[in-house]
Amino acid sequence: MAKRRRGRAIHMRFRKNDPAHNLLAATQHWVKANGGALVVIGGIGILREGEHKFRVCVGCLGREPVKTNGAR
Repeated sequence: MAKRRRGRAIHMRFRKNDPAHNLLAATQHWVKANGGALVVIGGIGILREGEHKFRVCVGCLGREPVKTNGAR
């Protein structure tokens, strides 16, 4: 009987003409670059903070990235 292979995390790649997918891929790249890990990513939303102010948010499940002071 063959040895069962363990699944690996998928590394999303950017696609031409697919902005929603590219937003998810950029989120995954940013989280990985800052020490986090994602299990599930998806659900793009808008958070309204005023009449002309908003944030784009992406739902994620996994280990949070480490907060830094902005210096690299």
